[in-house]
Amino acid sequence: METPTTTKPEFYDVMAIAKTATVLVGSYKSVLEKLNELYPLEVKSKTNPTPKFYSDMTFEAQLNKLLNYNKYKSSHFVYGIMYYHQTDSSPERAQMAKDMNIPETVVSYRIQRVELHR
Repeated sequence: METPTTTKPEFYDVMAIAKTATVLVGSYKSVLEKLNELYPLEVKSKTNPTPKFYSDMTFEAQLNKLLNYNKYKSSHFVYGIMYYHQTDSSPERAQMAKDMNIPETVVSYRIQRVELHR
């Protein structure tokens, strides 16, 4: 009898797995302040291996990228998503990661939709 083989998917649909927050609407300054208030990003390092919220790009850098490289950059408003990671040790998230066999960086992925008005 031949043993069935399973393959690990090469690509994870992060957007389907990610926890999504509601939309933040406002000016660049007000949205940035709210993002930093809701999700204070910390640096992930050897001394702080499990920060509550972390990202490889600051929210300020993400907003600047959104405003400068978005196809709607000339519009009255620009919308997009900010991303960050959240440390979540809940049994539900742990079970989902186990069931789907996905890496920690994917299971911790979070998105925040924003709409910036000029």
